[in-house]
Amino acid sequence: MKLEYMREFLSVVESNNFMESAEEQYISQAALSRHIQQLESSLGVELFDRSLRRVTMTQEGEKVVPYARELVELYENMKEDLKQYQMSNQNGIKIGYNDTLRLTGIMEELSDFKEMCGHIHLEISAVDREKIVRRIAKGELDCGCISQNEYVPDPQLGYICILTDMVTAVVPHKHFLAEQQRVSLEQLCQEKLILYNANVAVNQMLMDACARAGLHPDITLTTSVGKDVISLAGAGWGVGVMLRKNCRPEQFPDIVRLEISPQMKVAYYFVYNKKRMKNEAVCHLVTHIKEKFEIIENGGDIAENKRVEQ
Repeated sequence: MKLEYMREFLSVVESNNFMESAEEQYISQAALSRHIQQLESSLGVELFDRSLRRVTMTQEGEKVVPYARELVELYENMKEDLKQYQMSNQNGIKIGYNDTLRLTGIMEELSDFKEMCGHIHLEISAVDREKIVRRIAKGELDCGCISQNEYVPDPQLGYICILTDMVTAVVPHKHFLAEQQRVSLEQLCQEKLILYNANVAVNQMLMDACARAGLHPDITLTTSVGKDVISLAGAGWGVGVMLRKNCRPEQFPDIVRLEISPQMKVAYYFVYNKKRMKNEAVCHLVTHIKEKFEIIENGGDIAENKRVEQ
């Protein structure tokens, strides 16, 4: 008995159509019928009632279904375990790179790790932000970074909070808002705003907060360079909106940083595939990151988790 015939049998059961199943399996309908007959011969029972025009399972066929599903699942699990075992012998780590990885500053930690463990190869590749969690879960990547916007509880994945920060507004000293320590959303929406287009989590949080309050922000421009938000705000183009950590008073003495009310907190996470912890290199990297940051359990209240103080 060929396991592939069992898979084809399940396909017919699910689609209730021989022609559709044959197309799904990329074989002819005649070949599919022949395979089902061979499976029946092997089992010594008829799986489908051929006296009827529509596809109808026999009682014996219904008995076979749960076993067929279990056999196919066991086979797929075996292949995945073998794949993971083979990968565990490879001395490399596949890391998804996007704007989130760069924004969080974790590249410095990866550089330190690379310097400490020169024998481990870090393979960093560009990945679309919205695809990174799915690719890590599928095992195409070992790890990467996401913001809370992409956070999806998944038992296959481990999450480490690498940064929480507040959304803040920046204005030059001469701006009338500079006399305040805090600016309301209503006040903010009366000004022209400058955003950093790579900071998706911040921008989305701002838009959501405004939508809940029935406000319509005036985005005068977005920039592809983070520091341009500060320089453009300083030049009078509008009020900059950015992460608090990216506008330190000692670095930008001519700029005033204002809290936004209500407060908006953004969280960022280092995500890894738990199955890949069998790989010594991946396990070593995750351990290194865990030593630096707080671990977030799946399903936790991500908005309230804070980075561990160094």
